[in-house]
Amino acid sequence: MNFIFIFLISLLSLAGCGENQNPPTDKSVSISMKMLAPAPTGMKAELVISDASGKEVGRFPMNVLADSTVSSTITLKTGTGNYTFKIIYYITDEAGNLTLMEATAPLQITSGQSASLAQDAFTTNTSFDDDKDGVTNLVETRAGTNPRAISFLLTVTRTGAGSGTVISNPFGIDCGDICSGTSTSGTSVTLTAVPDSASTFFNWGGDCGGTASSTNLTMNANKTCTATFNQFGSESFDSAKNFDTGTSTVSVAIGDFNNDGRPDIATANFDSVNVSILLNTGTGTSTDLFGSATNFDVTTNPIFVAIGDFNNNNNPDLAVANGTGVSILLGTGTSTDLFASAKNFDVTTNPIFVAIGDVDGDDNLDLVTANGSNTVSILLGNGVGSFGSDTKFGIGTTTLSVAIGDLHGDGNLDLVTANYFDNTVSILPGNGNGSFGSATNFAVGTNPRSVVIGDVNDDGELDIVTANESGTVSILRGTGSETSTELFGSATNFVAGKGPYSVAIADFNGDDRPDLAIANYFSNNVSILLGDGLGSFGSAANFAVGTHPRSVVIGDFNGDGKPDLAIANEGSNNVSILINR
Repeated sequence: MNFIFIFLISLLSLAGCGENQNPPTDKSVSISMKMLAPAPTGMKAELVISDASGKEVGRFPMNVLADSTVSSTITLKTGTGNYTFKIIYYITDEAGNLTLMEATAPLQITSGQSASLAQDAFTTNTSFDDDKDGVTNLVETRAGTNPRAISFLLTVTRTGAGSGTVISNPFGIDCGDICSGTSTSGTSVTLTAVPDSASTFFNWGGDCGGTASSTNLTMNANKTCTATFNQFGSESFDSAKNFDTGTSTVSVAIGDFNNDGRPDIATANFDSVNVSILLNTGTGTSTDLFGSATNFDVTTNPIFVAIGDFNNNNNPDLAVANGTGVSILLGTGTSTDLFASAKNFDVTTNPIFVAIGDVDGDDNLDLVTANGSNTVSILLGNGVGSFGSDTKFGIGTTTLSVAIGDLHGDGNLDLVTANYFDNTVSILPGNGNGSFGSATNFAVGTNPRSVVIGDVNDDGELDIVTANESGTVSILRGTGSETSTELFGSATNFVAGKGPYSVAIADFNGDDRPDLAIANYFSNNVSILLGDGLGSFGSAANFAVGTHPRSVVIGDFNGDGKPDLAIANEGSNNVSILINR
């Protein structure tokens, strides 16, 4: 808090005509100071006066008024040299009197003299009308003492069954080591709670509030904040809320289809031969977070749905792998007539999965399909919603999933596929023009169904994660090597649920470390494996969803900044929403 101090000192009764004509006499002096910022609650002030020798000659309480003026009236003797005025401010709290600030200024009181003193930016200007003719004939300027800024104490406590640290900006608190610190009055302080591995941040208490990991407060008094950390477990997500879709819901994707700024849901429904769109209502309440499904027909039985802008109009479109090709539904961006009728682009070998990326570098999105055999197909986009004929590239046996990323760090997008019967992933290096080199295979767990790409150990290299139907997830850590056969290390496996069909990556507990969410088809739940930031993951925490969950994706559905889950349930014909607490 910045203060400008204005002292007004005047002789309320005058006697005599000059210093040489009258002996020292008592004079009544009014002292006042105006704070241009509000006085802190509970502040008290004292006026301390010292003579020219530095001896304290008086200490007077000052009134602290509602307009932040402090004032006092005292009696001094004139003609005795300079007096020094010091105003001390303090707050009496549980720890006793805490001196917060002081300001000093010298002033000579003499007979027959009226004087005013103003201190602005801690420079003292003293004016004298020594011969009382109404004209100032003596001006002295002295440097005042720079007042100490008012400081307040911020104390942080931690509670809950979990653990974590709290840090502050500006720096001063690193709770773990230091759980309190002082800040100048008026300072804006941001506290950030960082949970340890296997813990999650729950909420703030005391003088702080909310459930976001960061909170802001202004230091205008001593304050205490409490950060609650819970162990990550059964209470880390709300119970699943289910929303009806079509029949045999096998895939789910997220996009803002009506341009209202809220994430909506699209599902692929195999037996009803359509996709369902569920618009986010924006209520933030789990039970009515999404409206009723609107269905759009596609060509033959849809198996997987993905989202991209294929005609470059900034509206999300749908790409649906349907076993004979890919159905494209172009979005309108409005709540009515959300999508145009589906147009099918043939793929000659049973596409069961589709991924989206610009694999030829022309700034138009292309399609990559996993064909359930030993190939992937490339369909190059023209930027107006159409695609060319498919080009095939050979990989491992029974490819069920494909992901796109720059695994070599050369600026070209590469492909990685999950090969179910080979128990491998295949890496196809991209040439940047829509073509790909020969596949290099890496062993993973048994029967990989799904593959995703992310940096799970924070080393700047992309890693590979597979969901294996045998009950595990496999981690292949990127090495950064330029040699294709050494691009990834050996797989490390972690236990999930029964029949993992799909895996996604996000930071679910707010510790800035990637975690995993796995949809377990046969155990009807989702497993969360918390990461340690080094590429390893803890034991699974399981959350019940619908019947036979086949696909899991990440989105912030209630706008609280935390990643939530949407799960497509093939057996119960619905989508489950798990809201992150």
